[in-house]
Amino acid sequence: MHYKNQLFDFIMKQIGLLLLLFSAYLSGCIGSNENISGETLNYVVKGDVIPDFTITEENGETFSSHDLAGKRSIIFFLHTECSDCARELPTMEAAWKVLKNDPDFVLATIARAQKKVDTDKHWAESGFTMPVYHDPDKKVFNLFANNRVPRMYILDRDKEIIWMGIENFSELGSDEVAKAERIIELVESIQ
Repeated sequence: MHYKNQLFDFIMKQIGLLLLLFSAYLSGCIGSNENISGETLNYVVKGDVIPDFTITEENGETFSSHDLAGKRSIIFFLHTECSDCARELPTMEAAWKVLKNDPDFVLATIARAQKKVDTDKHWAESGFTMPVYHDPDKKVFNLFANNRVPRMYILDRDKEIIWMGIENFSELGSDEVAKAERIIELVESIQ
């Protein structure tokens, strides 16, 4: 009987450890800040002009919301350990490959709460060529929402959000190709 109790305790500890690891994995996608309830708060939505922000990379290079003025743009927030992001990043890369030579287009792929070394590794393993910027302390992300990635904002030339999606962009299409084509169509429709 004592052996069965020890076995039961061991199994329960393993299940607890697995649940802890799974919740840590999901926090890459959710990453709630002060919002204990887990409710998603969107601080900007379709029709809003995005807030001003500046990202300064480790090498001193900067990227700013001002770089989007007069351009058709996409802001895409991600975390490379997020399974939803892993699903949507190839779609962004496919759209980037078509749009990257358009001088009136800017893609700001922003890694939330990640270091450059981690995204560099993921970009190399995945063969991504799209630009990536880093928001290690989530200051920029927190201007847009309190949790949940991936997030995509398609912006007009006045930095107004004309389309936004959170986690699953199924309204764009059923697969990577259909989604990328719809993203390209939305961007190219901006006058």
